[in-house]
Amino acid sequence: MENKCLDKNLLVNSGTSQLQRTLAALSASYAKVDERETKDLILFAKKYGAYLNFYDLTNLISGDWLEFMNKDVAVAIAFVASWKTKDFSPFIKYIFDKIQSASTIDDAKKYFKVLFDLTFTLASGLDTVLQLLPDDVDYKEFLSTAISSKLSGPLKILFQYYQSFLIPPSLIIDESSTFQDDLMPVDVVIFSQDFVPSNLPEWQ
Repeated sequence: MENKCLDKNLLVNSGTSQLQRTLAALSASYAKVDERETKDLILFAKKYGAYLNFYDLTNLISGDWLEFMNKDVAVAIAFVASWKTKDFSPFIKYIFDKIQSASTIDDAKKYFKVLFDLTFTLASGLDTVLQLLPDDVDYKEFLSTAISSKLSGPLKILFQYYQSFLIPPSLIIDESSTFQDDLMPVDVVIFSQDFVPSNLPEWQ
């Protein structure tokens, strides 16, 4: 009995066309002309404000736009948004690993202090933003309330721990250390020895 073949196009398949094999990196939209985000542009405008001068009636320089820009709520929010928060947890884990694998006590001490340096730097940064904001901006009240209700208590406890680690029998922090790890996820570090909680009114 004759068998009929129902598959008439055995050699036909969809395959991959030349257009489908195009690399994304070759697309005109793959790399933007300016890849900065909105927060980056706002902070750039803030820094640029230092080069824009005010002139008095005698045509003498009497200041610049930096102070004016610092009081803008968008600049304050952009400053906080610029923090690499996604890097905080991995960085802390990295520091813990450095402490555990330290070959000497001194190495362990310097990395242990980095944890406090990071926390006090963030606290100082938030307070700086808060103090620069005008009193009539709603965001200032929101930030002030958040600090006093949720952050001030843990910060005080952390500072007490820091102070207890400076004296015997603990003595596990060398307050003279100014060591900075290259992976620190903040641009400007406030060392723990320079941090004074009483200078932060909203944290009392």
